[in-house]
Amino acid sequence: MVGLDPDQVGVNMDTLRGHYLLQIALLDPSARAEVEAEFITPNFNVAKSYELPHIDDYHQVAGWKSVHPMYGVILCVSNQGF
Repeated sequence: MVGLDPDQVGVNMDTLRGHYLLQIALLDPSARAEVEAEFITPNFNVAKSYELPHIDDYHQVAGWKSVHPMYGVILCVSNQGF
């Protein structure tokens, strides 16, 4: 498969094709709830959220200078705030 695999984000292909995808790298993983409450939930209808797998030692990936936990949300864009 070329592109993003819907199984990676836990949705079917129709959902993936019909929604926007937003992925966020968190400098502080404990800030996730606050980020969602302040910036995501008030502005978007979230169809699915998920955590991306990450590595603890960024030295395992050539060229990386740091690594931050990431998560994503599949969004139905609403007219709130736009």
